[in-house]
Amino acid sequence: MPSTTDPNLGLNYGWDFRESGWKSGMDANLKKLGALVCLSVKTIQDAPPASPVNGDRYIIGTGSGDWSGKNGQIAVRVAVAWEYYTPKTGWLAWNENNDTVYVYTASWGPYKGGTTLNKRPVQIPVFAPTIDVTSGDGKAYFIVPDEYNGMNLVRVAATVITAGTTNPTVVDVYNVTDSCDMLSTGMNIESGETSTRTSATPGTIDTAHDDVSTGDVLRIDLTSVSTTAPKGLIVELVFQ
Repeated sequence: MPSTTDPNLGLNYGWDFRESGWKSGMDANLKKLGALVCLSVKTIQDAPPASPVNGDRYIIGTGSGDWSGKNGQIAVRVAVAWEYYTPKTGWLAWNENNDTVYVYTASWGPYKGGTTLNKRPVQIPVFAPTIDVTSGDGKAYFIVPDEYNGMNLVRVAATVITAGTTNPTVVDVYNVTDSCDMLSTGMNIESGETSTRTSATPGTIDTAHDDVSTGDVLRIDLTSVSTTAPKGLIVELVFQ
């Protein structure tokens, strides 16, 4: 009887016992498993490499040349020829070029994990515990490391050691490399309080400018300070 195709990887199965004619289907199964199980690609690129080696695997960007029209597919070099596989939503691939896991949704992009997975918090001491907080730009800086490349700023918080009084202290985050504010509303530490966690205006991330890349310079700015200044300041940034 004709084989059946499974709905996930498209493997063939279901031949009758002792049926002939299954070799080509089984060969295709084994090649597909070899290509896609524990998927690790050389990189993401648009055109085939000049000197491919059997076993090489690539994610195709905007396909050109022999890869034209195959955007997003996985190209695998087998027996001195390219074979192609169309990914499904949720497939993961390790990119050997930048040591990053990529996930396929409508297209390939760096995997940022689920609700809590892969979150990377950073605490930035801005003022020492006994020092008055003062207004101005560039009170502290953070350089985005390689491991944060392609992530987004997903949460912010600011804490002082001793509360200020009369008017809030407002903290902002500025991406110097991209020349843009990362918050649409600054973090407000209210009068008499020590943290944005209890504030009615804890800070709003601008999702149009929340992404970071390796080497980005992020700056901590103090837009305004309480009339009686707070002492000590730590800013927390969380990336995913």
